[in-house]
Amino acid sequence: MADRAASGVLTQPEQVRDVIRAFSDIGIDEMLFLPQVHDPEQVDRLADIVG
Repeated sequence: MADRAASGVLTQPEQVRDVIRAFSDIGIDEMLFLPQVHDPEQVDRLADIVG
């Protein structure tokens, strides 16, 4: 179960953009991202990726 969960973790900026685009294409206009580390800088990194 842990391996399956780990395989779904987005680790590259391209993966994040692809997932956002795929959901957007089907009409999703709001998403919730859960950071995997306790570092507020992660929010800035996500903002940079999303644009």
